[in-house]
This record gives sequence, C-alpha cells and structure tokens, in this order.
Amino acid sequence: MEENAPSSWGLMDADTLLSSRSARVCLTCSWFDHHVPEDGLPMLLCRLHHRRLAQGDHLHHRCLAWRDRLRRDLLAA
Repeated sequence: MEENAPSSWGLMDADTLLSSRSARVCLTCSWFDHHVPEDGLPMLLCRLHHRRLAQGDHLHHRCLAWRDRLRRDLLAA
C-alpha cells in the first residue's frame, strides 16, 4: 500500500471539527474529496489535513480552514 494513500490516513480529530448549521460544511469546502479504493467502500477525505471523515460528519461539521469551492476555482482561473 502506498504510504500517502488515503487508505492509510487516520480519522479527523473531533477537536478539529466544529458543528455547523450553515452551508459552510466539509461537503462544500474546497479541500473536501472522496476516494473509492479497490474494496468499493467510498472514503470521505480532507486533503488539507490528510485525514478521513467519519460518515455523516461532512454534512454538519467544518474546520477553521474551510474554503469556498467557488473562490478556489476563481483564483485558479
């Protein structure tokens, strides 16, 4: 297994995640991603922290580094 592969990443620390009742959640963050390994079970990822997200956390949590996807796309253009 590749050393930096998402499969080898640990889970996001509970201290890093903040509850959010707005649209600023992991799912809408530019660092959010997913990976489907050979076993076919999708993993939710934070590319900034190099951590996996527990199922459901991406819908109602965020971290202080949350970044808008649209802003990222505009800056890259």
